Formats: sequence, structure tokens, C-alpha cells
Amino acid sequence: MGLKSGASIIKTEEQIQAMVEQVADQIFKDYGNEELVIIILLNGGMFFAVDLSRALERRRTSRSLYIDTMSVSSWPDNRPANEVRILKDISYQISGRHVLVVDEVADTRRTLEKVKSHLWVKKPKSLKIAVAVDKTGENLRPKVRLDYVGFPELEGYLVGYGMDDRGTGRGLVHIERKI
Repeated sequence: MGLKSGASIIKTEEQIQAMVEQVADQIFKDYGNEELVIIILLNGGMFFAVDLSRALERRRTSRSLYIDTMSVSSWPDNRPANEVRILKDISYQISGRHVLVVDEVADTRRTLEKVKSHLWVKKPKSLKIAVAVDKTGENLRPKVRLDYVGFPELEGYLVGYGMDDRGTGRGLVHIERKI
């Protein structure tokens, strides 16, 4: 199971898969079979994005789902603490296309604010955000709208399903809270 001492499982693999299906239902309701570009924020967003894109493909009757990746850094390493940098930009042309940004967690929302403003310049038809976990609540700034949220208002130091503990634990199939 991979549970470390000083941690407790707060979301099981089964709960996570049920959440993915619920989020996929919401997204499919909004987009149906319309062309959709999913932009995965690496590294953490890849686990949720893979599960979500597979759930969406099971619902769609056309092959019009595209996947791209973006790498963004928001953790200081000899940089100002609030600086968010784009390390790898998307490859697809998104002008006039529906875009869904997928990440594992919204904590400060600074990264999502930077990504959203960066992508809006590319003139997508629509731009929405899906996260597996929202740790921010509604009172934090910046005010970046989260269109699809799997688990709202989880708190604490979370590890698993894309969230890491100094680079490890991302691949856990559950979410645990470090105590």
C-alpha cells in the first residue's frame, strides 16, 4: 500500500476513481464530443489527467480529444518566492479550440493564475481548469476559477495521486495526509 509512518489515508484508490468518473461526467456534459485539448501540468497533474482522459474517451463517440503538456515551476530555488516560471510550453495550437488545464492540486493558485494568463494570450475558444484536490478554499488570492474540482477543501500536507513529498510519493494510488 505504501503508507509511511506518520501518515493516514484520507482518500482511497476507489474514492479517487469514483471522483474521476464524476468529474468526467461534468466535463462531458459541458463539451460532449466537441474537440477538446487537455493540457497537463507536469509533473503532478499527469496521474489525474491520464485517468480523466481515459474516462472522457469512454464517454465520447468521436476521437477529438488532444493531450499536451506544460511544465511550470513555482517553488523557489534562488528565485523570488512568488515567481512562477514556465519551463516547457505547449506544442499544440489552441487558438479557437476548447482547452482544459488539468493539475493535481490547487494550493496557492499562483501557478494556475500564471498558466491561465499565459494560455489566454493564445486565444482559445474556452479555457477551463480541473484539479483533483482544492486546498485553497474560496478566500485566497489570486481568484482563479476552478471549473472542475474532485475533492474540495482537503487540508494538510498531502501526498499521493500526483502530490509529492520532496519528489517522492506521487505515484501512490491513494491520498495520504502526513501527520
